[in-house]
Amino acid sequence: MTRFVVDAAGSSSGVRVGAGADHDLTIRSWGGVFAHAPEWWRNFELVREAERGLDAHEDYFTPGTLDLALPTFPAVSGDDLIHSTEWSAELHSSGASLTTPATTADEAIAARRARLGPMIKAARAGACPEDAEIVARLACAADAFVVRRGTASATGTGARSVIAGYPWFSDWGRDTLLSLPGLFLKTGRLDEARAVLGTFAAATSEGVVPNCFDDRTGEPMYNTADASLWYLHAACRWAKASRGPLPPAVLAACLSIVDWYQRGTKHGIRVDTDGLLEAGDAGFALTWMDAKRDGVVFTPRAGKPVELQALWYSGLLELADTVEANGGDGAGLARELRQVAYRCGDSLVARFWNPARGCLYDVITAQGPDAALRPNQIFAVSQPYSALSAPQQRGVFGVVKDRLLTPQGLRTLAPNEPGYQGRYRGPLFERDRAYHNGTVWPWLIGAYARAARAVGHADEGRSAALAAASHLTKDGGGGLGSIAEIYEGDALADGSRRADGCPAQAWSVAEVLDALTV
Repeated sequence: MTRFVVDAAGSSSGVRVGAGADHDLTIRSWGGVFAHAPEWWRNFELVREAERGLDAHEDYFTPGTLDLALPTFPAVSGDDLIHSTEWSAELHSSGASLTTPATTADEAIAARRARLGPMIKAARAGACPEDAEIVARLACAADAFVVRRGTASATGTGARSVIAGYPWFSDWGRDTLLSLPGLFLKTGRLDEARAVLGTFAAATSEGVVPNCFDDRTGEPMYNTADASLWYLHAACRWAKASRGPLPPAVLAACLSIVDWYQRGTKHGIRVDTDGLLEAGDAGFALTWMDAKRDGVVFTPRAGKPVELQALWYSGLLELADTVEANGGDGAGLARELRQVAYRCGDSLVARFWNPARGCLYDVITAQGPDAALRPNQIFAVSQPYSALSAPQQRGVFGVVKDRLLTPQGLRTLAPNEPGYQGRYRGPLFERDRAYHNGTVWPWLIGAYARAARAVGHADEGRSAALAAASHLTKDGGGGLGSIAEIYEGDALADGSRRADGCPAQAWSVAEVLDALTV
């Protein structure tokens, strides 16, 4: 049986719990009172674990109680919100690869206060006045995901990264880069955004940005095709926000991505003769729809997924604008990038348009086009550059709105489609089957809102983002003060949806914040 050593000496607001040489846990509060009362709870039943087919009984130890007076949040003005969120818990582990910037509770509080004020101000500056309160809350939620890696970044400004979701995920390349505009640029954290770009530039291999890092060794894993494309977008968004050239290491990473993707790189990622990106090895899921269990890939999309084309097309044109703005020999490089992009764009329109449904196919495979109605086509409208005509953009937006939109986000597969799973429940195999086959993801609201603006329906995009953001301030089954990773595709009898996955997810917060600010 584990023996815990409880040390509450010299503090009425915190406690240190030791569990041997490898780990200890220090909990300290701002404005709370700790009462030392160690106790074991035997054979504790975990209802949700039982639902998942896992071991549902455990012994738990508590060192005592921590009493806190929680505010009622009648309104949000910068200082009130900062004070209300000043609490911290620190986990020290000899094997941890990620650390928070502060080492004590007092330092964490001081650092958080110093960050939140400017973040709230920056975020509010881009929001409608009536959205100021919810945007301030989103800015505070965004801060929780920013962490420091233990290695120096390529830019020399200190390695930064993003926790994809609490409590289970570490930092993932796709999630980090997709979240960068919302978490960093919309909150005025340009230097830290540059550090994030440097972190992943240093880890890029043969043009492929890591999907994630091994939890034990920290070694990068390169099983993704879209993280590199999100890198191009994030880098160009940073350059636009900072009004300056890309750092040399970041520009080198962008050009490496373009070069390797054209000539072919890991997992069969390459530009085909028609100008479209194809990717996929047997047994791998390389897009964000990557659920896999016991050798089964639940959303096989090997071939030419639609969002890869949209991201590649827009990313090349964004990069062309960025290098051209720097002067010098950038004009020649910009012309080359645009030529590659236009070739992709022409093929995207010619091969992906589904006239029967008035929208885009999800993926082109060796067997032909997959007409499954999924949200990935929204990126062909939401990115800064779209290859589609205005009527085609309106068609895609209308179909996604009518068949996939919910108050919590977009479904990953339309109801009545083959394979639709409206419930995210049961053992791991069943939940992974449903993960991208009907489950709702809030982060997709960011793309939906940007697409709404592109087709002249900005008010609809804002309304959808506000609906997703409402879960910050009410118990929607996730975590108060943040936005959950996923919701079930089918609503309950009262019209609500059950949240699941991580109760606090970085790209859920980031994309909703990005959608509510300009």
